[in-house]
Amino acid sequence: MNKKETDKFVINEKENISASSNRCNSKWWNQGYNHQQIICRIIESFYFRALTIFLVILDISLLIAEIMLDSLKIQSTCESYFHHSSNHYHEMIKERIELFMEISHYASIIILSFFVIELLFRIYASGKEFWNIRRKKMEYFDAFVVITSLIIDLYFLRSKKKNLSKKILIFSFRLWRFVRIISSVAESVRDEQIEHKQRLNKQYLIAIHRLADLLLH
Repeated sequence: MNKKETDKFVINEKENISASSNRCNSKWWNQGYNHQQIICRIIESFYFRALTIFLVILDISLLIAEIMLDSLKIQSTCESYFHHSSNHYHEMIKERIELFMEISHYASIIILSFFVIELLFRIYASGKEFWNIRRKKMEYFDAFVVITSLIIDLYFLRSKKKNLSKKILIFSFRLWRFVRIISSVAESVRDEQIEHKQRLNKQYLIAIHRLADLLLH
């Protein structure tokens, strides 16, 4: 094999690899893989939505508990400042509060990490459908809320100063997410009802046509 034939062979191989890669990308982009459709069905299923709502409620509850514990910690610190005799008791209370706050914080990070993983699966499974800006505007903001909340939570994990106003901001973010999920569930139920009505209408028309055929023949 001379140099020209070798170069031609290499070029052909590169073109074949490039074409194969483009076909794979195109198939993924158009939701051509079966597992993409399976993932979409799982994510859009009633049970997965119920799990998501439960986790959002749990996350909001943990954040409320953390805000309340933070207030108790401030109150305990103030009381220990004015009552020097019971310093040991207040220190013990403060340590317990900090422990519960840390547990709550880690639990919240785990839940948010789950939502980020779910978002990545959704992007992969949806293909080009996820990038439909007109239909998915709210989902983009939803993704922004999840990622921002996780970043802030991770920042709080490393930082000793935990500003209460920032926690309230995160709380409002997560409350919005809860409302958004409830709204999307209501929309999906409404869409299912519309589809069910359309199927019934279709079946009714088919039955009428068959009855007409039987009467005519």
